[in-house]
Amino acid sequence: MPDLAQFQCRFAAAITAMAPDAARPEMAVYRNSWLRGAVDALAANYPAVVAALGADRFAALAADHARRFPPSSPVLADYGARFPDEIATSLGRAAPPWLADMARIDRMRTEAHLAADAAPVAPDTDADWMTLRLRIHPATRFADFDGTALRSWSRHAGVDFTHAFTGSSALVTRPWGAVQVTALSPAGTRILAGIAGGATIGEVVIAVVSRWPGTDVTRLFTHLINQGAFAA
Repeated sequence: MPDLAQFQCRFAAAITAMAPDAARPEMAVYRNSWLRGAVDALAANYPAVVAALGADRFAALAADHARRFPPSSPVLADYGARFPDEIATSLGRAAPPWLADMARIDRMRTEAHLAADAAPVAPDTDADWMTLRLRIHPATRFADFDGTALRSWSRHAGVDFTHAFTGSSALVTRPWGAVQVTALSPAGTRILAGIAGGATIGEVVIAVVSRWPGTDVTRLFTHLINQGAFAA
């Protein structure tokens, strides 16, 4: 390994406290700057969790996470993928039961923001929709949560779901270039899961109506299309 590359590796290990010389006093300024950057990145990527815990408590949790799982990429906008799963471990019984799921919704927003671009599918009244196999948009994320997690995220993120579909599932999309989170029924996530698995619209409709009789699948599909959940 070239001398410069070897030095850079040792320096990185030292400032992230993974090397014996990390305790050297002259490394403290670099180590503190690195840690501050990681904590700030986590705060930017998990704003609802910051609002729920408070800035000081979140900073302590984020610093502990950064020491155990330092960034592996200079792109800090994507840092913290493991953070939701580690919250319960770090806080134990002190963590509200909905906090980890709330962090997962924050993470879904980050992933949607960083996802590849693609043109959304456009409604076509002449198409035989029941035989179509749609493609999930690269920025689309969806998951089922309990009602407490989604309501808590909505409250701390300052997002009002009253105008959208009701439900405990979360749909994250990026229509018109801006990331949006809307509430969705389990029937909606079942539609998305079926489409992602390669089913035709007709097959998905049959599965949804069999599981949830009376579901207005036309309205539900229209909502998903308008939210940019599918790619052309």
